[in-house]
Amino acid sequence: MTRAALLLALPFVLLLAGCPDDKVAPAIEVYAVTNAPPARTATVVTDTVAADHHITITRGVALALGCWDSCTGACDAPSMTVGDPTLASVRPASRPNTYSGATWVLAAIAAGETQLTVTSTCTTQSYLLHVREPGQ
Repeated sequence: MTRAALLLALPFVLLLAGCPDDKVAPAIEVYAVTNAPPARTATVVTDTVAADHHITITRGVALALGCWDSCTGACDAPSMTVGDPTLASVRPASRPNTYSGATWVLAAIAAGETQLTVTSTCTTQSYLLHVREPGQ
């Protein structure tokens, strides 16, 4: 084939190849908006590749949380619930607006492990919640 024929055939080959699949699996990621005070812990781990979703927080710490989802960006109509309300509580701190999603406050009450479940119109994700005693 000549160079001209190759150049003419290239757009057709690319057209037949099609576009890559742009579909993204529904996912929610929780992130910390604030930090823990000195000598206390508050970490959020969201590793979708390793399927590791957990939060570690020291008893007595309150942590502001935000969420992002793969469907709309900022979580649309989010809710957060704690499996064992004797270990931690979660409350809305702000409503979503045009600039950011809702903010939630997670307060660690007693040491132990439970689940934090985050739901949006996109999907639901559970985080293992570790509440530790100070100094642990």
